[in-house]
Amino acid sequence: MWRIIRAECWLLISIMMLVSCETQTNGQDRSATITKLEAFRKKKKFVDDTHPRLSHATLRPALNRKLNRVANDFERLVQQPTVTPQEYQAAIATGLRQFDDLYLDLDTEDREWICLYFEELMDIVGLESSGGHLNKFMYGLNLPDRP
Repeated sequence: MWRIIRAECWLLISIMMLVSCETQTNGQDRSATITKLEAFRKKKKFVDDTHPRLSHATLRPALNRKLNRVANDFERLVQQPTVTPQEYQAAIATGLRQFDDLYLDLDTEDREWICLYFEELMDIVGLESSGGHLNKFMYGLNLPDRP
């Protein structure tokens, strides 16, 4: 008898854990997230009051367009009833591939700024990990998680 109850409890706990792996957003949170993504798209990037943030200022329009496309992809995901972290991570991987054509023109600091903007997008949607995609973009490799 106890084995049956334990098995049922284990099954229930397993199902609850699987469901909790999905990010569910209610209407109010979804609306606030979309507003933040819109603000991100409108924001001037790679420049502040004290100094330009790019090694080549001519890259700014192209980099802005690429980052805004990622914000658009995130917004499409936010509008879904449920979305998993893996779906956001796939959007990050796709978004970072957009920078391949400019990669050799970017110096280390430029790539750091790009990663910071990706982290800002991750914060907006509540994503804790890029799944290693930012490390791969920045350093050319994905560092394993520590046990």
